[in-house]
Amino acid sequence: MKIQIIPALKRRDGGALVITAIVLVFIGAVLATYLLLSQNEYMLVARSQTWNSSMALTEAGVEDGLAFINKYEGNFTMVTNWSTAASAAEDNWTVAGNIYSMHRVVSPGGDYYDVTIDNSNPSSPVINSAGMANYTLSASRSPFMLAAAGLSAPASSVPISRKVMVQAVYSALFPGAITTSTNIDLNGNNVRVDSFDSTLTNASAWKTNFGYGIYDITKARANGNVATDSSLVGAISVGQANIYGHLDTGPGGTATVGNNGYVGPLPQSGSGIQAGYSADDMNMVFPPVVLPGGASGWPSVPGNNVITASGNYYIIGINNSLTINAPNVTIYVEGSISLSGNNSITVGTNASRVTLYVGGPSFSTTGNATVNNQTQNAVVLGVYGLPTLTSINFGGNAAYTGTIYAPQAAFSFGGGGGTTYDYVGALVAYNAKLNGHANFHYDESLKRNGPGIGYVPYNWKEITGN
Repeated sequence: MKIQIIPALKRRDGGALVITAIVLVFIGAVLATYLLLSQNEYMLVARSQTWNSSMALTEAGVEDGLAFINKYEGNFTMVTNWSTAASAAEDNWTVAGNIYSMHRVVSPGGDYYDVTIDNSNPSSPVINSAGMANYTLSASRSPFMLAAAGLSAPASSVPISRKVMVQAVYSALFPGAITTSTNIDLNGNNVRVDSFDSTLTNASAWKTNFGYGIYDITKARANGNVATDSSLVGAISVGQANIYGHLDTGPGGTATVGNNGYVGPLPQSGSGIQAGYSADDMNMVFPPVVLPGGASGWPSVPGNNVITASGNYYIIGINNSLTINAPNVTIYVEGSISLSGNNSITVGTNASRVTLYVGGPSFSTTGNATVNNQTQNAVVLGVYGLPTLTSINFGGNAAYTGTIYAPQAAFSFGGGGGTTYDYVGALVAYNAKLNGHANFHYDESLKRNGPGIGYVPYNWKEITGN
């Protein structure tokens, strides 16, 4: 019987092969794990980039919405007209009740955004924007190391969407009673600034036949805010005036008050500036007035100075009484306005909106001259001073009801006589000085129903879900 004995060397060779195989399997497993981790990291990076891209689309939708609601920015009397059906059709927006919607595809790959604007509250429209970017990872986009190892990401296309809600607010052209870019001087013992609301029966003397109210001192309110963009010390000098409302200056600016002056709520208690009624955070833009195109060629005001038909009109200057009794009238006054004695600019009860562009250097009323003393509704009349209007002076028993926006004009108001219905409405000017017997009554409805600068974002938040 022969027994074959395997040499020890051959046994060692077999063991080495087994160990080598185990090592190779381990190395292969480590390499495969590393490659899989690399693939996963690549996919996460790609998804993150798509995630960021979807937010860029969402923000583009918000910009589209803001551009639409501000399409008439700069045309103070047209700002709210973005919401008309004709306006929406011009810009390819779809309208369903108070909801305006837009779907815009922005890439060949099908990326898009959907925007809706909810105008249920016209003073604060809400923009919802959702951007959708496709996240696709296929073998052709895999790293070369994966392809070399025979690995590839599964082909897929998953939409990634992000959504934000932006609440905009109406930026009123007349946010308070008196607003200026430089100093405000309130002089004299009988200066009074307060407010009322012509749309509320409990904050005005209601005129049932016309559907609005007029100022009534027994229903006066304390929102007669006085503000300046100036940051100087003493930017507002209250003197001995009674300001029923808040003061606001530019950052670092201050207000001074006399011994008998008062700034605060109604009913009045004590003197001085009451706690919480003064701030220094005023920041307002004063865009210049732009004359509508072709205004110099508008038809002239009728020779009898009585306008009974809506439309655009031209006049060299106003030195005598003028009557406007038509729903919608715009007048370009190339020169100055100077009313004295018993002359007046009468706005009839048929008028719903009268706009005057004044190009001359001055606007003055003296004696018993009145402006819009028939309707006594400030929302109806708006005077806009071109950059060439640099002086506005009201004196005597003059009475004015309306708004004045003249950011380059120095405004002075020296009241007199026994009337308390001196200035009703709102004012924006370069600076302002009130003295003597001057009463200024701000119509709070101008913040909601008056002309505006545009809409600005007030609240922004990302939302999830439907």
